[in-house]
Amino acid sequence: MITSSFFSFTFHYSCFPPEFKSPLIFLNPSFRTPSVFYFEVDGIRLCHLGDLGHQLSDKQIAELGKVDILLIPVGGFYTIDAKAASQVCNRLTARVIIPMHYKTDKCGLPIAGVDEFVRGKEGVKRLDASQVEFKQGELPATTQIEVLKSAL
Repeated sequence: MITSSFFSFTFHYSCFPPEFKSPLIFLNPSFRTPSVFYFEVDGIRLCHLGDLGHQLSDKQIAELGKVDILLIPVGGFYTIDAKAASQVCNRLTARVIIPMHYKTDKCGLPIAGVDEFVRGKEGVKRLDASQVEFKQGELPATTQIEVLKSAL
């Protein structure tokens, strides 16, 4: 793990070794392990799970600690699928979950859409924007899933 601070911004970088070989390794040999980024800005702790292709171990969950905002892949094939993503979300208990790496109208990859991930879940907001702003003290009290509009 590499940690550096710049004003009120703290950035952590960690590479978690996969529990099994991900198809991504075969598509891009430069990716040997999924990269997980987590950082804190103005008291809000954000975690970006990159191209995660496996469940997180208890040790990895403990290393991440408190997560306020979680960006998580949900499309499957190259990354974890909706079911595995739901399990990770349940273990990390973030206040805001932002699904990523899912099929859109302009995506030709063999991955699932976001509906498989949000189906049956409470607190789902579909935004008509590709960005969202969060402020400390204004995060939701219960977990909310915010689906952003594709920027492409």
